[in-house]
Amino acid sequence: MNQKAFSTYGPLFVSLSLYIASLALPAFILEHHSPATGLDVLLIGWLGVLRLNLAWWANPTYLAATVFFVSRSYQRSTWLCLFAFLVSWQSFAAIGYPLDESGLFPITQVALGFYVWVASFAVLGVSSALRYRQAVSA
Repeated sequence: MNQKAFSTYGPLFVSLSLYIASLALPAFILEHHSPATGLDVLLIGWLGVLRLNLAWWANPTYLAATVFFVSRSYQRSTWLCLFAFLVSWQSFAAIGYPLDESGLFPITQVALGFYVWVASFAVLGVSSALRYRQAVSA
């Protein structure tokens, strides 16, 4: 990859790498059960809407932000990353995680995967904001 391509898409690569890494890491530590990985939460987290927890919706918002970043619409990418970053913190409001039909397993703590997931939004958001600022001042 040449230097211009890396400077253009490097932050996106870092952000996507963090996001993908978060899928393999534990996101929630559960009481009396093995931790739920980021992939587990991605696949079933949309059910949080039924409990008025919107944190999962940071995922499609982040996807839209990456599309806007690639299309050089940095202002939209910045706002979407900010929204994803803020709504993701609602994960702390989750009290249980559904693993099967027996109900919710209590969440004892938020784990490393969550913080890596949030960092992916922050990296893309800061990069988008800097690029937007640079484009406006040029």
